[in-house]
Amino acid sequence: MRRQVPVAGGGFYDYSARYGGVRDEDKLTLRSSLLESATGEHRKPREIEAIAQKLELVKFLDLPLIALSNGQTRRAHIAKELLKESKVLILDEPLTGLDTHNRPLLLTILQELHLSGNPRIVLGLRKHDPIPEWITHLAAVQEDQVLTGIKANIIGSTINSYAGSVRKKEALPKVSTHRTDKTSGTMLVEMKDVNVAYHERKVLKNIHWTIRSGDRWVLQGANGSGKTTLLSLLTGDHPQSYIQLHLHLFSHPRTHPSNSTSLLQQRIGFVSPEMFSAFPRRGMTVKDVVGTGFTGRYAYSKSTPEEEKRIDDLLQRYGPALWAGSSHRVNRNRTFPDEIFASLPGSEQFFVLFLRAIVSRAPLLILDEPFSGMTDRMIDAAKTYLREELDEENQSVVLVTHWEQEIPWSEDRVKKMRLEDGKGSEVL
Repeated sequence: MRRQVPVAGGGFYDYSARYGGVRDEDKLTLRSSLLESATGEHRKPREIEAIAQKLELVKFLDLPLIALSNGQTRRAHIAKELLKESKVLILDEPLTGLDTHNRPLLLTILQELHLSGNPRIVLGLRKHDPIPEWITHLAAVQEDQVLTGIKANIIGSTINSYAGSVRKKEALPKVSTHRTDKTSGTMLVEMKDVNVAYHERKVLKNIHWTIRSGDRWVLQGANGSGKTTLLSLLTGDHPQSYIQLHLHLFSHPRTHPSNSTSLLQQRIGFVSPEMFSAFPRRGMTVKDVVGTGFTGRYAYSKSTPEEEKRIDDLLQRYGPALWAGSSHRVNRNRTFPDEIFASLPGSEQFFVLFLRAIVSRAPLLILDEPFSGMTDRMIDAAKTYLREELDEENQSVVLVTHWEQEIPWSEDRVKKMRLEDGKGSEVL
C-alpha cells in the first residue's frame, strides 16, 4: 500500500464535512469500499468480514468512509490491499498512524501471510519501527546507498551503525528552564464539560482542558478515541463547537465574532494527514503553499514584504540543503521555492505543509501526526525547529503522535492529555 498523493490539478475537498451532515457523494461505506477493492474469492462477504475482524474494523463496516478516524482509515487502506489477489504486497510505512494496540495486530496478520507464502511481503519501515522477527531480508537505505542482504548478515553492522549515526546527528532534548506551572501564561483554550455526540454515539464526554501560552501538549489516545474530533473543536471546523456551553478560544467564547473560523485559521498553525490529502494541488508553487499559512486558507494570496521575508528565510534554512541526499542538495536547493507543489514526492509535500503550519509564528500550533510520510532527515529538521525556534513564552503546541520518539521536547517540558473512551485526563 502506497500513500495516495492526489494528482496535480486536484482541488480542495472539505475534510471537515465528516463532522456535519454527510452528503450523498460521501455516503460510501467501508463495507462497499472493501467490496469494490476485493478480487476473486475475496469478494465473498465472509472474506470481507474475516479481514475486517482481524483488523478490528467490523463495527465500522456500515459507517461512511469519511466518518473514520485517521488510524481507522489507515487500517481500511490496508484491508483493501489484503483483499486483492496480489502476488506481492508492498506496504510503505504501514505502522505510521497506528496506535500501540493495532501495530502488533497488523504485524501478526502480515506474519500469517508470510508463512503462507502468498503474497510476498515488502515493508518500508522508518528508523524507529520494529523489524519483525519473520522478516528474512533487509534493504538498508543510508544517504544515497542501498545495502541489501539476509537480515542476519547486515542487521548488526548496517542498522546499528545507521542508528548510531542518527543519534549523534540529532541533538537530544535539553532539560528545560521554562516554567511548567499550570497557572502561568495567557489562557488560549479553556474547555469545561465539553461533549460531542452523533445521535446515541458519544465521541467526547465531559472534557476539561486548559491550554496556556508556552505550553507543550502531547495529545494521546488509541485510534478512534476522539483526538481528531477534539482538535476540530479548537480549529473551529466542528459545527458542534458552537453549542458548547464553555469553550473559550483566545479569551473569548467560540461564538464571539473574534473567533470566526476564518480568524481562528489565522491564529492557529495546523497540519494533519487529512489536510495532506485535501490540500489543493492546482499549480501552486512551494513558496505559494507555505505563504497560505499566514491566512490559513487553501488558495494563493499575495504576501506582504514582511511575509515574503519570513517565507524566504524559512525555505532557505529548512530547504533541501538540510534534508535532501547529497546528490540532490545543490540543484534542488536553488529551485525548491519555485517548484510546483504537486510535482514533489509525497514526503516533500508533507514537509512543505509543516513549513506552512509554522511560517506565521501562530500563537497555537496543532500538529496532528505531523511527521507522517516524512523522511528521517525531514523529521530531524522539523523536530529541531520545534525544539529551538518556537517562542517559549508566546507559542503553544498540541502534538498528536503514537510514538514517544517523535516528541521533540524534554520530559519535564511536556504536558500530556490522554483520551480513552471519549474521556480526557491529564497524564501526571
